[in-house]
Amino acid sequence: MSLVFFKRDMPKDSLKSAKEAVAIDDTSSKAHYRLSAAFKLNNDFEPAKEHLALAVKLEPGSKKLRQEY
Repeated sequence: MSLVFFKRDMPKDSLKSAKEAVAIDDTSSKAHYRLSAAFKLNNDFEPAKEHLALAVKLEPGSKKLRQEY
């Protein structure tokens, strides 16, 4: 759902949904990536950077994550 809210430019809803996804599975690189994107959409760059770094740490072989980082 976070991606849907993100694409519709609904920053608060995107952030809420992404936080819920991380709460369900905090080992998911995709969840942390979406949370990073949601924080960025909300102009909250420090947590965005932290969650992107965590996503890369969880999935170091991902080219997409590395390019974003």
